Amino acid sequence: MTSKISNVDLYRVFAGILLVVGLIPFFRIPYFVQAIEDGASYNDFIIVVVTLGAFLSMVYVVLTRQRVPAPFGWILLFQFCVLPFSITDGFDAQAVFSYYVPAAYATAYCWLIYLFIRKGDPLWISALNKALWVLTLANFVAIIVYPTGMYHFGATNFESSYRNWVFGYDNRHAEFYIYAVMLSMLWCVRRTGKQISFSVVLLYLICLISTILVKAGTSMVVLIVLGVYMAVQGRKENNRFFTIRGYLILYAILLISLIVVVCGYVDPFGLRTFLLEDVFGKDATFSGRSGIWTSALSWIQSSFLFGNGIESSSVLMAKLGHGSGAHNEILGIWYLGGLVHFLFFLGLVLAAAKKLYQARNTPVAKIISIAIFCILLLELMRGCNELLWLSMYVMGYYCLEINDALTKQQYKKQTKVDRVSLATESDK
Repeated sequence: MTSKISNVDLYRVFAGILLVVGLIPFFRIPYFVQAIEDGASYNDFIIVVVTLGAFLSMVYVVLTRQRVPAPFGWILLFQFCVLPFSITDGFDAQAVFSYYVPAAYATAYCWLIYLFIRKGDPLWISALNKALWVLTLANFVAIIVYPTGMYHFGATNFESSYRNWVFGYDNRHAEFYIYAVMLSMLWCVRRTGKQISFSVVLLYLICLISTILVKAGTSMVVLIVLGVYMAVQGRKENNRFFTIRGYLILYAILLISLIVVVCGYVDPFGLRTFLLEDVFGKDATFSGRSGIWTSALSWIQSSFLFGNGIESSSVLMAKLGHGSGAHNEILGIWYLGGLVHFLFFLGLVLAAAKKLYQARNTPVAKIISIAIFCILLLELMRGCNELLWLSMYVMGYYCLEINDALTKQQYKKQTKVDRVSLATESDK
């Protein structure tokens, strides 16, 4: 018996290592693809191999006339609706290729997560949790040891180039932190039945201190929001507010208000100056974002339905004043593919939100909901890693299945209908 148990444990350790090796490259950890010689080549090789396997699996599903999972219908529509709008007189094949390669990677990663969820074994959560824990700790140590940056990437002038650590330059760290804390909380549910443990709190504090040390203002605000949730999540009286519906309503209000205030359409009581300079410590243009957003809104207005299509960095720089896009995910989506692109994105969000709200009283739904909200807050100020936020929506859509896998002893005797009924029961 002992030998059998040992063999099983050994198998799971080996499987976990394979999961880390196969999945972590999809995150394209900046240090591994920017600072290590040939790092990008090895990283991309693994991604390409795994992506091909994932797409072959997707093709098999289609050829065998199996039902394509709903989230992937929305993801594929969201990804490919932009292509017809990009085939114009100004068609840029290189820009289209650069857009669709990471889009393919993100879709493949989401498909793999779906397959793991369908299998019902949460080993993938455990493996990713441990890997991101180690990477987050390594990033923290790097910030301590190299306060001016481990390496510089993004400009030819050393002094003006971005400070970079394991997770890249400072305002990109938070998206990895949110994903890491989310996975840690999910695994905590598996181990303890609760959302918070010493390990989760320690990981969160490492993320928060790291953010304070690099002085990333937006990231700091988002992590504080996450910390507030962690502090109050156990109180039943907060269950009605801390739901995906409440988060999306609040996000919509913040998005509209921020654009209106920052772009200077209205400035009641000097609110713009107060928010930007006194609260966030930014200049009156929010580090140049007001000009970028104003330009983006102007181009959105002129191409409202179908957007401007996929463009090169040089074209974006000429039109928006920044080569990486609109510095706001929603504006970026609308600028790229117009109302059509936004509606497909909204369809994906609402499909996941419906499932999350139905299961709102389960710990997994609560965790994924706050993680999505935090990513959305980050997206107010810039675009985010598409792989991270797309996979969150897929996880949100299958939140009940993930909850079952993490708490299978508790739910194994209940039918799916019973579980949904339990999850949607109103708090008294």
